[in-house]
Amino acid sequence: MAHTILLLQTTANPASRTYCDYETEDECLEGICRIFELNLRKSMPGEGSITYDIRDLYDFIDRLEDISIMVSQEPKGSPLYLPRGKQFIKEAIYELLLRVRNKQ
Repeated sequence: MAHTILLLQTTANPASRTYCDYETEDECLEGICRIFELNLRKSMPGEGSITYDIRDLYDFIDRLEDISIMVSQEPKGSPLYLPRGKQFIKEAIYELLLRVRNKQ
């Protein structure tokens, strides 16, 4: 897998823009899931355990002002990155979760 940069803007306020970089695309997708889970825990502080399904994760992604990933297309150190938007991210997360589930 390739080096991946997550670009995220949570609200209309440009100050909410942030980025993270990951060694692989899968790590980035897992990072997006962790961001969602942290957001969910903050919204339900009194709950001992929290459950959600893929639709809740998709709704979270859709509510973000902006989210995209940039995936390296060449060997490490290359300046060529391919941009991917919300729909790609949702499909890639679904595929990742299926792979994880099938390994269990």
